[in-house]
Amino acid sequence: MKMPDNYDEAREWAMARIGQRVFRCANGCSCGVCKGIEDKGLVIMDTIHATYITDCAFEMGFRYADSKEEL
Repeated sequence: MKMPDNYDEAREWAMARIGQRVFRCANGCSCGVCKGIEDKGLVIMDTIHATYITDCAFEMGFRYADSKEEL
């Protein structure tokens, strides 16, 4: 499932995935951190991390998803 476009729903989506790996599309940055997230995804560590990735997604205009295929 892809992160919803509504902020509150997206935050709930991220909270439900604490401890799980999620993926995001390429954002145009070629640094090692961004490439690693694009290639391997990232594991949402806790509630603060879930809120952070939600905030970043909405500020930067991308969404996370449960798999690369859903992006």
